[in-house]
This record gives sequence, structure tokens and C-alpha cells, in this order.
Amino acid sequence: MLRFTLSERGGDICNYDGHQYTKKRVNKSSQEWRCRDRKCTSTISLCTLGTSILREPSVHTCIPVPDSTIIMEEAIGRMKVRARK
Repeated sequence: MLRFTLSERGGDICNYDGHQYTKKRVNKSSQEWRCRDRKCTSTISLCTLGTSILREPSVHTCIPVPDSTIIMEEAIGRMKVRARK
């Protein structure tokens, strides 16, 4: 399941299958995301709306992120948005 959160600097983070991805580039027909762990070379392709996966990620060389970390980042992101308003 695709879930999106915000990074500490306000950038988008895609959470999928226990791994986190940051946006690499946007094309006319797709979005390319790379693993947040820079030592890992895994990438994933999403449609331009970010709702469906066009290409599944390759094999990861990094350790998956725990679900509790993703849930905590989502909550902190919502709090930051409310604080800005």
C-alpha cells in the first residue's frame, strides 16, 4: 500500500512495503522514486498522479523501516500542517 508523508524539510516521502522513497524525477508519464537510504540502489516508478505503481522496486540492500516509524512520521506531519494554519 502506498502512503505518503513529509520529510523534515517538507519534501514528499513515499512509503511502500516497509521502505521509504524520495522523489528522484518527474516525467510526462511517470514519477521516479529512489530508496531513502542512499547506499541502496532500489527505485520505484509511479504514475504521474502517484496513485498506482508502474514498476515494482528492485531488490533492496537496506533494512526495512518499522511501521511504527512511518505512523509516527504521519502524525508529526499532520501536527506540523495544523501548526502552520
